[in-house]
Amino acid sequence: MEPKTPAESEVRQGSAVQSLWGVLLAPEKTFQALAARPVWLPALLLLVASALALSILITPRLDMKQVIREAIEESGQEVPAAQIDLQVEMADKFKWVGTASQVILQPGALLLMAGVFLVLLRLAGSEIDFRRSLAVSVHGLLPQALATVLAIPVVLSRSELSMQDLRSATFLRSNLAAFAPESTGKAMLSLLSSVDLFSLWTIALLAIGFRVVGRVSKAAAWGVVLTLWVLMVGGKLALAAIF
Repeated sequence: MEPKTPAESEVRQGSAVQSLWGVLLAPEKTFQALAARPVWLPALLLLVASALALSILITPRLDMKQVIREAIEESGQEVPAAQIDLQVEMADKFKWVGTASQVILQPGALLLMAGVFLVLLRLAGSEIDFRRSLAVSVHGLLPQALATVLAIPVVLSRSELSMQDLRSATFLRSNLAAFAPESTGKAMLSLLSSVDLFSLWTIALLAIGFRVVGRVSKAAAWGVVLTLWVLMVGGKLALAAIF
C-alpha cells in the first residue's frame, strides 16, 4: 500500500533539492512531502560529497609516522626504526585509497542502513517500502553533512592531525569527547564522541521521519531509531577496544 498524506498534491510541485534544507527547518512538513514523493538522490550525493571533501582535506594532514608509532606503542611491541620507516612509506602510498573508497563505502553504508530500518519498521507493523526508508535515512542524516561542512574550516586551520583528533571527532567541540582529559581511554573516548549535538539532531529527525513516512507510533519510531543507534555505538566501542 502506498502511504498517502494530505500534502501530496503540494509536494509534487516542489523541488527535490528543497528537501535538503527543508528537513532541517521544517522536518514534519518535509517528511510528509517525502512520503508522497520519496526522492533520495540529492541528499545521498550531498552526504557522499561532504564526507569525500573532508577526507580529502584530512588525509594530507595526517602525520603517518606519529599514527604508526602510536599504534605500535599501544600494542606494546618493540619495532626497529627501519621497520617503522618502511611502514610509514607504505602507509603514505596507500593512504589515499581510504579517501577514494568513500565513493563506494558511503553509498553502500547508506543503502545498508535503509535496509536495516526497513526490516525493523516492517517488524513494528509499518508498510514502508525501501525507497521511502532510503529517503528518510539520507534526509535524517543531513545534520551530519552540516557538521562535516562546518568542520572543514577547522581542518583547514590545522597543519597536522593526530589519530586522537580522528577518534574523538572534536573538530567542532560538539560532543562530550571534546571535554575529556587526554588520559581518557579509547573506548570511553569513542562513547563520549557518540554523545554529539549533530547525532542527537539526526536521531530526532529519523524518529520524526519514520513516524510520518512509516506511519507508525511515536514510540515505535523512536524505538527503531534508538535500537540502531545503540547497536552502532556498541560496534564503535568494540572496535575501539580491539584496535
